[in-house]
Amino acid sequence: MLARYAAIVRDHRAMIVLLAEEPESGSPEATAAWLLHERLQDNLEALTDMAATPTVRDQLLDKLENDPTLRDGDKLAFLDLLDDVPASPRVEHDRQVLLGIRNRYDGEIKKLLSYLPTRGLADKREAWDAYLAFAHATLPKDAILAEWQVELASLGEGTRGGAVAWKDDKDQIVGRRFPEKTLLLTFDDGPAKQRTPAVLEVLQRYGIKAVFFQVGKNVKKASDLDGKMVAAGHTLGNHTFDHAFLPKLGEPKLEQELTDTNQALLAASKTTPALFRPPYGARNQEVIKDTDKLQMKTVLWNIDSRDWADPVPASIARRVLAQVAQQKRGILLFHDIHDRGMGLFRERRYQEAAQAFESALKSNPNNVLAANNLGFTYVKLDRLPEAITWYQKTLLLDPQRAVAHANLGDVYAKVGRTPEAKAEYTRFLDLKPDHKLAPTVRERLAKLP
Repeated sequence: MLARYAAIVRDHRAMIVLLAEEPESGSPEATAAWLLHERLQDNLEALTDMAATPTVRDQLLDKLENDPTLRDGDKLAFLDLLDDVPASPRVEHDRQVLLGIRNRYDGEIKKLLSYLPTRGLADKREAWDAYLAFAHATLPKDAILAEWQVELASLGEGTRGGAVAWKDDKDQIVGRRFPEKTLLLTFDDGPAKQRTPAVLEVLQRYGIKAVFFQVGKNVKKASDLDGKMVAAGHTLGNHTFDHAFLPKLGEPKLEQELTDTNQALLAASKTTPALFRPPYGARNQEVIKDTDKLQMKTVLWNIDSRDWADPVPASIARRVLAQVAQQKRGILLFHDIHDRGMGLFRERRYQEAAQAFESALKSNPNNVLAANNLGFTYVKLDRLPEAITWYQKTLLLDPQRAVAHANLGDVYAKVGRTPEAKAEYTRFLDLKPDHKLAPTVRERLAKLP
């Protein structure tokens, strides 16, 4: 556990250093950062599996809460992990602290911890610039790049094929030749059972079709999603079977990475992909030759959200909007295996809803439905203290509103206020013993300590 924890922190810092000056896609810095991210994700997945065991989970939380060498920026590398491990009041406490750090870096400090006990992970309020300076001093860029010299060299001239420029031509599409105001939205690395459905819901809400470049091994884990995606009008593309760094591979492994993925996609969606995206954007003439043989067009990008490296959703949005304004056209790169990019869409949707409910309450402070819905919206925005406040106000307006008791019980349980959670669940069951939610509420009540 400790070795993976240390590797995650180190690789997270290294990615931050390489991407600090916004290098162009295809540059050595950007390519090495991609490779670091892949290794970091492997370690995060392994650590998530290990943390399913309570003992390991407690050891991990102890490190997050008490490691004196850990900076605020380091902690954000573990935010998705805390979403995926088994829930508990302590996990939720630490997750809320990490959200607070993320929001502060984005200039949107939220008082998430006012209701929480003082033990556990503390928010030290370290500025992002200070963290960046620390990371640069700890890990010089040249030393990071030296670790990946073999992979970077394989992109150039050599026995496996010559270098390929990052431009639109007969072999590949980058997006710089699109008509002005034309954008293509693409998502890489899925499908992911926990996160891809949320992407699809947002796309459906706004009537947008996208291209999903999928990893073959992930298709086999979530094959039920692909048929739905094709039926909804989305396009599936090949992103190799193992997310391999293709220029390092020789035959037949290179061809196998492509054909195995095509077979997985055909089995899952009844379609054969015509589009291909090389992991990390890494390709040479041998890769181009094999994709041409399989009649697939290589699709790169010219607008990189860097949602795979940037832990702050709103800064991802600013990066994308700035690139769109500059280039006026192109292919946008997102990922459907992280919660970061999706946070952009979800937050906007729920913020709009919160504004609507707040407006309704200004017009009529006694609007019980708006008060209850505002509490629910704040839960979705991870603003739990405000959710508690509005559920309480709902019950002041209408003490007999059973669903508000259940909702308030859920939030109390989430933040570790067990006696209050039990009281709210019990009140719901007293009011509505035969309600369709009653079995679920009884189950949640029984699980409380």
